[in-house]
Amino acid sequence: MQGRATFQVAGGVHAPARARQIVSVTVGPALPKERAYQASLLTSEIVSNSVVHGGAGDDDQIELSLSWDVDWVRLEVTDPGPGFEMIDPEPERPGGWGLALVESISDRWGVERGARTRVWFELGLQAAA
Repeated sequence: MQGRATFQVAGGVHAPARARQIVSVTVGPALPKERAYQASLLTSEIVSNSVVHGGAGDDDQIELSLSWDVDWVRLEVTDPGPGFEMIDPEPERPGGWGLALVESISDRWGVERGARTRVWFELGLQAAA
């Protein structure tokens, strides 16, 4: 199992579900069940941020880049937005937990800012076996 694939997803409220479907079909069958679920969850969080914070509306495109081999899977989500500052989540506030979740579940993750914003995560597959 090794590969790389790039997809374009329309922004807006349906983007997270579309992105989850792409990840599930593309790499889900080859992942351990727990890691497939985690990849789907983290995809939802990052793509939701592209819509909410990156302003990726129905007319915008969010790029999903997946790469994988027998040891890991990596997802990069690139949106047209300028990015935002990560805040420490507070129990009383309903938001701010998405990237904290990405940080706690993924083995590595990061944000790259430029003309567009790219957020990525990696999941090791051996640790979940």
